[in-house]
Amino acid sequence: MNRYALQFERLRQHGEGALIPFVTLGDPDFERSHRVIEALIRAGADMLELGIPFSDPIADGPTIQNANLRALQHGMSTNRAFELVGLVRASHPDIPLGLLVYSNLVLAYGLEEFYRAARSTGVDSILVADLPLEESEHWLWAAHQYDIKQVFLVSLTTCAERMRRIIQSSSAFIYLVAALGVTGAREAIQKRLFEMIPLLRRETSLPICTGFGISKPEQIQPILTLGADGVIVGSAIIQLIERNLNEEAKMMNEIEQFVSQLKEQTRVSVSSHEAASSSGSI
Repeated sequence: MNRYALQFERLRQHGEGALIPFVTLGDPDFERSHRVIEALIRAGADMLELGIPFSDPIADGPTIQNANLRALQHGMSTNRAFELVGLVRASHPDIPLGLLVYSNLVLAYGLEEFYRAARSTGVDSILVADLPLEESEHWLWAAHQYDIKQVFLVSLTTCAERMRRIIQSSSAFIYLVAALGVTGAREAIQKRLFEMIPLLRRETSLPICTGFGISKPEQIQPILTLGADGVIVGSAIIQLIERNLNEEAKMMNEIEQFVSQLKEQTRVSVSSHEAASSSGSI
């Protein structure tokens, strides 16, 4: 079994959802980024989603855009990002590691070369934020060739037919976008998300993880109770980095406290998930 399957199974046996923090590799610089990632794992991260910095991250709001700029200004590159991933993998052989990237960055590196490098540094999955399903054939080939799980986004406006095609091409988990628009912390979760989770749950046995806009511990349990398997939290964590750029000890302490609070809220019983499922189709 792959790392994702093993981790999701372990969490199910313990009645927990997965907490998946997102950070940009190299933010605010290489060394502190490594220490931030270690803090996330200490605080209870079950899996990690790691962004390779890019100059034009069109799916991201100002918080993650600024994280990309900080990383690039401090000399972060794709090769340095792979180096950092390798350090994390060497210390944590069992935690699932996913990359979030943009297609131009991968194509500039070379599609097959990128997937080969990802595999050699211990990456488990790749999500290309701006890759349409219709143009994914060569990407899926590369993923298969190098034993990388390909993750695709399902949005709140995805129709039933397209949702099924996305499910057929996905592995590791389905990333359900929790809000319309770009990434960023939001005060409330959109009502449509609570309709989409049961619909998607009835169509796939793949784990469902939802992100974009989740920023508070109290937002997590309602999402998991409806049948999601995990939550992805990024901007709220990156805001803690941004607010404490000159106070590293405070940065790490606040990150660990916040992520610990998030993790505590993922401990929802499996029976709640089962109760959320019902027969029917989209």
